[in-house]
Amino acid sequence: MPKSIDRVIVHLVFSAKDRFPCIDAAVRPSLHAYLAEVARNAGCACFRVGGTTDHAHLAFFAKHHIEFDERYVWDGRMERAVGP
Repeated sequence: MPKSIDRVIVHLVFSAKDRFPCIDAAVRPSLHAYLAEVARNAGCACFRVGGTTDHAHLAFFAKHHIEFDERYVWDGRMERAVGP
């Protein structure tokens, strides 16, 4: 029987406080490698990692064993996490 969801790509954006440009170009490759390794250690395939001086992106293929809790979903227009 085919699965209803074949692939889920999760895109996370980590922002520096107040979008302060504190991620130096010399540190960026290490940060991106670390984020990719965190995804791999969770059993997910890293799709893309990137960012600039004030934020970092992580996109990965979510595995079926990962459960997403709405308390950890962020709304970009809000200052806090959505949920209880």
